[in-house]
Amino acid sequence: MKMSALSPPALIVSPLVRALYDYWRLKRGERAAPRWRDIDPGEIRRLLPHLCVSEVLADPFDLRYRIVGTSVADAVGKDFTGSTFSSMRIATGRSL
Repeated sequence: MKMSALSPPALIVSPLVRALYDYWRLKRGERAAPRWRDIDPGEIRRLLPHLCVSEVLADPFDLRYRIVGTSVADAVGKDFTGSTFSSMRIATGRSL
């Protein structure tokens, strides 16, 4: 199913996800993603508790969590702002 660039996917029923989708689309313009300088946290204040922003590290590949929203930290039980993915203990509850 081809989706129009102007309409959000019909499967987005969460008002928060819809708001983030709309903001992202507005800020990215014709690009695949907005530039960091295009994002104004004040414009998405109500979304911030639910977001994580990570930085891609190239050598070696890893992610550094730059922003961890309070709702995310509460759900995980820890604020992992500044941590890298490789340094985090992952507990899935499954044996590998």
